[in-house]
Amino acid sequence: MPAMLEGQMGTFIWDAVAGYRFTAPAQLQGEVFVALHNIFSEEQYTQMIFPNAMRWVEAGLRFKF
Repeated sequence: MPAMLEGQMGTFIWDAVAGYRFTAPAQLQGEVFVALHNIFSEEQYTQMIFPNAMRWVEAGLRFKF
């Protein structure tokens, strides 16, 4: 198999997600969240030309109305 098609498998990708819900004015439901993806910067992909992202963080604010 060509080197470009070889994958890196055999480990878990760990994520952590936390959030806090609150009531905003005018009966809005709000949520603050943070997510840490690939905590240990592991590599797991099926083809070398499409590697997964290393550790990254996502945070935000959501409103339901």
